[in-house]
Order: sequence, then structure tokens, then C-alpha cells
Amino acid sequence: MIRFVDLKDQITCDGTHEFAWFDTITDSFICLNGVYTWQSWIDFEQDYDASYDEDFIATHWPIERFERLFQWRK
Repeated sequence: MIRFVDLKDQITCDGTHEFAWFDTITDSFICLNGVYTWQSWIDFEQDYDASYDEDFIATHWPIERFERLFQWRK
């Protein structure tokens, strides 16, 4: 299961909004394209697309799963 994590004012001191995804099965944050946090859905989508290959498909959820859990407006 994945969880949306709002990181505003948690790891960012300048008040910027950042978010991450936490995988409760592996008990770790999800890393896509070498990135763990994003400031917008577009940034996340770009890293998701850059990570997309056969191995990624076998071990990750489709982007629609993330989209349903995304809590900010795009």
C-alpha cells in the first residue's frame, strides 16, 4: 500500500510544499528517477515516466493509483 506524505514545514524550512510517497509494504519512501520528494504533480509525473520500464512495471503501481491518492490540486 502507498501513502501520500505532505512534507510542508517538515523537511523544508522555507515553507515550500513538497510531498513524498511511502510504501507500507517495504516500509520505505518511494524513489523515482533518484528523487524522493516533489513540489508538484508535474514533477512527480516526469520522474515516474523516466523510471518506467519493464522492471518498474513489475514492482510499482500504475500512475493512476498515485493520482487517486494525490491530495493537492494539479
